[in-house]
Amino acid sequence: MKKSELANILRAACDVTKDPEILVIGSQAILASFSEDELPRDATLSIEADVAFLDDPDERKSDAVDGAIGEESTFHESFGIYGQGVRAHGEPAEGLERATCCLRRSRSRREYGRLP
Repeated sequence: MKKSELANILRAACDVTKDPEILVIGSQAILASFSEDELPRDATLSIEADVAFLDDPDERKSDAVDGAIGEESTFHESFGIYGQGVRAHGEPAEGLERATCCLRRSRSRREYGRLP
């Protein structure tokens, strides 16, 4: 996935939910800090971005993302990428800390090569 494709998913998720406060969770979150040109090719192979909302206690926003821009949606068919609505567990800082730790794991280094 390219950074511009992630931006397309985020714009669409905002439009669907009317909520601009989105967390990108998972492998594509790295595109917020680096362009695809700065990363190993394997780090950008995914066609899916996991998105969560800070204010989604009943998971309606996540469900709306799945329905509108999720796997096998018209959005997916049109752009070849899709957004997966997921639930953010715990406090945002806790989740961000977990994501940072995951990037430091040796498994991540093997999967994605040398990160900048």
